[in-house]
Amino acid sequence: MFEPPSRPYVASFTGSDYVTAPGTPKAEYCAWCLNQNTGVCGITQDGSTNYDDWLDSNGQPMPWTSQGVYQQGQIIDIEQTITAHHNGHIEMWACPLGRLCTMNDFKNNKLEFVDDVTTNMPKDENYPYRGMMSGADTFKMRFQLPNDLVGEQVLLQWWYFTANSCSPPGYSNYFARTDVPFKKWSPGIATCTPDKYPDAFFSGDTSVSERFLNCAEVTILPSDRSPLSEPVTAPPVVTPTNPPTGPPTIQPIICTPIPQEALPSGSYETNDVACGLCATTPSYVYWPCDTNPPLCRCGSEDDDSTPTDSVAANPTNAPSKASKSSEAPSSTSSEPSLGFVTPPATIISPTSATDSPTTSPPVNSSPTTEGNNNGEGGCCSHDYKSCADWCNGNDRSQEQCETDPNCTGFLNDMKWLSEGDQSDYSCAARWEECTGDVDSCCNGLICHTFNQYYKQCLAIVPSPTTITTPTNDILSGPDCVPIAQDDLPPGTYATSEAFCDLCETGTHLWWPCDVVDPPICRCNDDISVRRRRLGSSN
Repeated sequence: MFEPPSRPYVASFTGSDYVTAPGTPKAEYCAWCLNQNTGVCGITQDGSTNYDDWLDSNGQPMPWTSQGVYQQGQIIDIEQTITAHHNGHIEMWACPLGRLCTMNDFKNNKLEFVDDVTTNMPKDENYPYRGMMSGADTFKMRFQLPNDLVGEQVLLQWWYFTANSCSPPGYSNYFARTDVPFKKWSPGIATCTPDKYPDAFFSGDTSVSERFLNCAEVTILPSDRSPLSEPVTAPPVVTPTNPPTGPPTIQPIICTPIPQEALPSGSYETNDVACGLCATTPSYVYWPCDTNPPLCRCGSEDDDSTPTDSVAANPTNAPSKASKSSEAPSSTSSEPSLGFVTPPATIISPTSATDSPTTSPPVNSSPTTEGNNNGEGGCCSHDYKSCADWCNGNDRSQEQCETDPNCTGFLNDMKWLSEGDQSDYSCAARWEECTGDVDSCCNGLICHTFNQYYKQCLAIVPSPTTITTPTNDILSGPDCVPIAQDDLPPGTYATSEAFCDLCETGTHLWWPCDVVDPPICRCNDDISVRRRRLGSSN
C-alpha cells in the first residue's frame, strides 16, 4: 500500500543503510514482502524487520507521522501495487490506539468497501468489507471509515488475502455473477476454512492461506470537531526524575489529558492511554508528549497541587523559543533535556510578520489556470489541491475557510482555492513527495527536506500566539537563530526561529542544521555542550 504510505513503503524511500540518525529508519528493499506476522503490522519475508517495532536506525521507536488526515466516516482512497498475483481480495481494518493496538482492536473496526476506481470490480454485498481483485498491478479502491472511529494515532491495516491455495468463502457466488468484468479466480480449489487464517502466521507454512499485510499511520478527526478523547485509564508508571539537588529519585508519575475547554483553538484533547506513554520513560519523545501547547498534564502521584497545563513530566514538552514567556517557571523539575520535535505534516512559521519578515523558505506558485472546479467556484482545501469534504457547505466562503476555528485549527489548516478544485494540475499536493523536483509543489506549499533521500510538500501554518509557557535557564537566550535574508547570498533563503531551535539539540542532522555552505542558522554556544547535556557523543 502506497496511499496512504505504509510503514514499509515509508522506509523504502526515507530509510538509509548509510545514515544513523533519530527518525531515519533502515532502508526497506521489499516493502511488498510482509507475508508473516506475530503482532499487527507484519514481518518481512526474510524475518529481518518487524513493523510492529517500527524502529529508527538507532534502534529507537520512530516518531508517529500521520500520512493522512481524514474525517470520521469519510470515504478514502487506498492505492496499492501487487507484484505477484495470487488472486484474492483486499481488506482494510483500523485501530485508534497507535502502538497499543491488538489484533482484536482491528477486527472490531473494519472499513467497508465502496468501489474499485481502476477496474470497476463490483462490491460483494455478502462480504461488504472485501475489495475484489481484478488482476491489475497498480489500482485504486475506495473504502469508508467506520462512523464511530476517531483518533490522532490511528493505524490503518492493509490486508491482501490470496486465493491460490484455497478460496475464501463466497467466491463461487461472487464470480458466478454476470457483472464481474474480470474473473480472477481459480474455481477448482477448496474453500478456505477458519483455521486457515490464524492471527500469527509465517512464510512457507502451507497449512494456512498466504496473506500479506502492512500498516499506515493516519489521523481521523471527529465530524463535529468534538474532542479526540477516549476515557481509558492508564496505570501510573514509575519514572526517574532529576531533583534540583541530590541524587536521582524514583517517583510515580501520572499523565492525564488536558480537557478540551483548557486547550486553545486548533488543539484537540487526547486520551488517558496516549498520555500514559508520557509517563513511561523520559526517552519517549513522540506525540502526544512533544506537543506545544501540551496535551497532557503530568505530576507525581502524591502531589496535592494541580500540575499546570503547560508543564508535563516529559522533558520534551519544553517550549520552543517562539512561545517563550517572561513568567516564572511553574515546574520544580530540574533542567530538561532538549528534544524539539516538529510535526512532520506541518511547518511552524513565525507568529507575526515582525518576528522574522523573511524567515520562510520560498513558497512554490503553481499555474493559476483554472482547474477542475466543476463550475462550483472557490472551495476550501486541506491538501492545497482538491476540495475538502468539510468546511465546504452550501454557504462556502473564503471567510469561513480562513477564519472558522473548525477550518483553521492546527490539524485543519485549510487553504482557500479561489478557482476551485485543482486536481487537473500536475503539481504535487500537500504531503506528497517532491524529492525529484523541489519546484513541483502546489501553490502555497514548500518542498521541505527531511533528509538527503526524501523531500515532502508541506504547508506553512501560523503557530499559536496566545499560549503562555514557562521559561528556564536552559532555554533563555537565543542559542540558535536564523540568519537574516539580507545576510544570505542569492539563491539561499532564510528559515524561521522554530526550525533553528531544532539545531540546539545537537542530534537533529537534517535541514536546516545540515546546511553549512552557507549556514542559515547561527548558534552561539558550544555544540559539544548540548550533546553532553543530551547524553550523546555523536
